[in-house]
Amino acid sequence: MARVITFLALNFIAYLLDRIYVVNSWRASEVCGHRLASRGIGAMRASGRFAFGVSATAMMVALLSSAAMAQSPSQLPATQSSSQTVEEVKVTGGSKSEKQATALQEKPKAATIITQQQIQNAQITSLDGIRKLVPSLTIRWNNVQNLTYNIRGIGNASSSQLIPLYGGTGIYIDGVYFPRPGTWTTDIPDLEGVQVLKGPSATNGGYDDTSGRVLITTSLPSFTEQQKAEIQYGTYNAVQLKATATGPVFDTDWAAFRISVFGKDRDGYIQSNSSGAHGGVRFQDLHDKGARAQLLVFPTQDFSGRFIADWSQIDTKCCVKLANGIVTNYANGAPYLNGFLTRAQKVGYTPLQILGTLNQFNNYNVDLVTATPTERAETYGISGHLTYNWNDYTFSSLTALRGYDYHPYWLNNQTINVDTVTASHGHPSVKSVQHETKVTTPVGEPIEGSAGLFFYWEDFQSWGLSSNGTLGGPWFQPTQPLVVSNAALSGAGRDSYVHITTTQVAPFAHGVWHATPDIDVTAGVRFSYTGKPAVTKGQTYGASLDGLTPAQRATAIALRAGQFGPAYYYDTFSTHQGLWSGTLSGLYKITPDANVYATYSHGVRSGGPNVSTQALVDGAERTVKPEEVDNFELGFKSTWYDNRLIANFAIFNMIDRNYITNVSVVNGTGATLSYLANARRAVSRGVEADVRARPIDGLEVYGSAIFNDAHFQSFDSAPCPLELSNLSSVGLKTCNFTGKRLAIVSRWSTSVGGQYNQPLDMDIPFLDQPAIGFVGADFNWQSSFYSDASDSQYALINPYGLLNVHAGIKTSDDKWKFTGWVHNALDKHYFTNLQGNLLSAGLIGGTVGDPLMAGASLAVTW
Repeated sequence: MARVITFLALNFIAYLLDRIYVVNSWRASEVCGHRLASRGIGAMRASGRFAFGVSATAMMVALLSSAAMAQSPSQLPATQSSSQTVEEVKVTGGSKSEKQATALQEKPKAATIITQQQIQNAQITSLDGIRKLVPSLTIRWNNVQNLTYNIRGIGNASSSQLIPLYGGTGIYIDGVYFPRPGTWTTDIPDLEGVQVLKGPSATNGGYDDTSGRVLITTSLPSFTEQQKAEIQYGTYNAVQLKATATGPVFDTDWAAFRISVFGKDRDGYIQSNSSGAHGGVRFQDLHDKGARAQLLVFPTQDFSGRFIADWSQIDTKCCVKLANGIVTNYANGAPYLNGFLTRAQKVGYTPLQILGTLNQFNNYNVDLVTATPTERAETYGISGHLTYNWNDYTFSSLTALRGYDYHPYWLNNQTINVDTVTASHGHPSVKSVQHETKVTTPVGEPIEGSAGLFFYWEDFQSWGLSSNGTLGGPWFQPTQPLVVSNAALSGAGRDSYVHITTTQVAPFAHGVWHATPDIDVTAGVRFSYTGKPAVTKGQTYGASLDGLTPAQRATAIALRAGQFGPAYYYDTFSTHQGLWSGTLSGLYKITPDANVYATYSHGVRSGGPNVSTQALVDGAERTVKPEEVDNFELGFKSTWYDNRLIANFAIFNMIDRNYITNVSVVNGTGATLSYLANARRAVSRGVEADVRARPIDGLEVYGSAIFNDAHFQSFDSAPCPLELSNLSSVGLKTCNFTGKRLAIVSRWSTSVGGQYNQPLDMDIPFLDQPAIGFVGADFNWQSSFYSDASDSQYALINPYGLLNVHAGIKTSDDKWKFTGWVHNALDKHYFTNLQGNLLSAGLIGGTVGDPLMAGASLAVTW
């Protein structure tokens, strides 16, 4: 069996290398015809799902059928390198999770740890699932390409994609940096543990960050042969298959492999109730698949290497926006002229689902008559991590090559059944190279430390398409004569292209001085050079303006330029920034199991060219300044009763200078234009706690909470929210946001959960293994927050909490496990993003989260 799986693993790596070449070649040919290429996604999606269904099913059948013939695990040769590896991967679940939970107890930095046991108990398979157990980690989802992640409210100001910049929160999987959101939306096979580090952390290597980083680890290959298969079925016809195999390569004692595949298909939970060719179609479905192959080698006692190849893909009819009201008046009581109802009447649309009993948000339904919008994200890469020990010094080298492609297929607007907008998206293709060389001094010396050099290069290209439908003219310009609005905007649009290259080189050093047995002093320093040249260009198109009078023609040209920009534009940018970051902390051990610490850390987030898939807005700065954060933190960490109770607390104050935020303005033609800008200063300060306990045998509980007062401390030139935008006619162009809350962060957020295991005094039939019953739950709650950077009252999302429960039965050796689960058990309807000016018409609505979902899973290991 091991030989068969080894063969599959090596062939998968070869396939992946070929895949990277094919995608590169395909993308090169797509530059001149991206619209035609994107319209082929329907066929690609169908064929891709069928191909994966055959391969995943075959893999599952092969694994299950070999279970009866599986031999007992082979014993490892008595070599030091192999035994150390086995010790790491064969630790029992409880003891391994305990080591994970206490791994950072003597580090002067706040962190939330998600152990392997928690991941398995809560059925976590992705970064989005991790969020529900970490209140200080915020993920706001709009679609696969437009989402963001923050720690303590710092990282990114909105969920809109940032073409020239990365967020201030770093995401790492097995040491590899994932800066683009779409690259980590799929499941992560063999997920083993998560560390959420809070506060700037770049003096340990990796890319610059301001708020912290999320370190995700996956299971290593094992020298003990093992296979695992899992199948799951749930509501909305959700089917998930997972399979993993690991063992020695050709029975050697110096090389081991692990190969994993996964696939998930689920129908959508938002349904169209319209008749017609696409009546009844479901949106917010999910089709997720991927594979991951690893090779672990120990050629000598002092040298090791870990090589990983992965590919994953997500398809979804995604991100329709559910309406939940309309704007009728501005904040000063003035009527909102030419609003949604006026425009609906102009084009003959009756909005029953918005004003009547068929409210979209309450019923999770829409009246769209279409099979789109559809989108696909594909990510793939290879990495190698080499480690060499010499005289107790450790030399390591990590190299990774990655690619990411996003394919939108939107042919209609995403809210109502009116042909207003047919496309508004970018089509990015990203390639990156990462390398880090690092040396670590011997452990146990008075001074311990590490130093290294980090290099990162990324090539980002995006083809933008923005276009109106046949009713774009009368909808967006209801007061203009129909002949003018139709000529200017109906069927009009913009094609655009942006190309930006990022290069960062950063030496770093980090060390700890054990001044006394009870006092540690930690210091670190880093210098980062980041260069970003960019090119952006675009052109508009539309109906011929022949036949209009000179005055009508001038009006039509102005209207088209107001919505889509100049007829043609081309611009180049280049930024070069050198930034210092560092840390200094002191830790005092009150007892062997309790300590207090004080930390100061300085983190940076490089700026860059202010580019997007539209021409730069008049008045916007051409360059985004770098963001710099000073973090002050006091903390207390403790373990009690032989690690049965872990209690950690922290007080923090983060001062963010040149806070990077999104700005949206409504121009004279009523179009909404966006760009990046710097607020002079923002602050995030508060208190957080992380507690976990095992009060009795079989019961594990955990809880985390944060109070976070995140607000602008100085921002007197912010864009006004929709309800104040009418004041611009009397000279008020901006609003003073000083003291206003930062967007996408709640003041209060909590998460609690646990699981109880109880022996059942019975054996599971046919397995002759003692049975253990288990029951568990987790609940996370957050207070209100603004989902838009303008802090509009129409973007305020009310507090909500989500309850997840599970129960089941398993064998005492965890080799057979049946679980029933309910997610969002209270069936809470909630928005993940909300805005008040959908379709530029004062329509309130946004994207929503998953409703109640239930199902069961069966996992078998042999």
